[in-house]
Amino acid sequence: MITRILTCSIALLLLGAGSAEASTYVVNLQTDNKPGACTKSDCTLREAVMAANKHRGADTIVLASRKRYVLSIPSTGEDKSANGDLDITSGKVKIVHPGRGTATIDAKGIDRVFDISASTTLDKITVRGGYSNKDDADGDGGGIVVNRGSLTVVSSHIVHNKAPRPARRPEEALLTSWAFLYSKHVPKTPATRLAFAWFVVGVAVGGVNAAVRTRSWAPLKSVWAGVRGVRSDYAGSTFLAPGARAS
Repeated sequence: MITRILTCSIALLLLGAGSAEASTYVVNLQTDNKPGACTKSDCTLREAVMAANKHRGADTIVLASRKRYVLSIPSTGEDKSANGDLDITSGKVKIVHPGRGTATIDAKGIDRVFDISASTTLDKITVRGGYSNKDDADGDGGGIVVNRGSLTVVSSHIVHNKAPRPARRPEEALLTSWAFLYSKHVPKTPATRLAFAWFVVGVAVGGVNAAVRTRSWAPLKSVWAGVRGVRSDYAGSTFLAPGARAS
């Protein structure tokens, strides 16, 4: 009886370990069909993302072709990748093009391209054609929005995407635009981090002064919107130079 219990326990442990192993999904269709199972002979990018979300371990999604992988299913506002943007919701996901150049993911204006809530790496990927919905994540992130988790961008391009909701006031525009420059172009050292923190504090103080002067909450709301933009769009992102490799 004891032997059977031990055998059963070991089997369950092995089963649990196997379910957390890394998985690789090779996308072999550039179209965006109604999603089903991702198989070796029939797997769209959307199906690969949905399969990765269901898997407990690390996942690699391979885009072997340099042709465009087009998203075409209009968004209903859901967050499971069934339509609209590609929602990455669990695990550790790497989307990579193994050949020369980059693989292109084109949303064709139906929605943004990625909505990220897990650790994600884009390696040799071009993200384009995104158009964010103003009712989703406050309209931020025309190409990509990072809600939770983190984003690492390696040897990739994020181009020709639109976020239609403009900044409501100068405080928000200052914070979000400078946060983008800081994230993408400024080396991360204690000195630059402190300088950026002082910049954020300066904008916040300016917002308080403007609120007192105008007797309006609008400047403070603008500062808060900018801080949210910094936190959700850029704070979890890392941009690596061409030739670099994510750990």
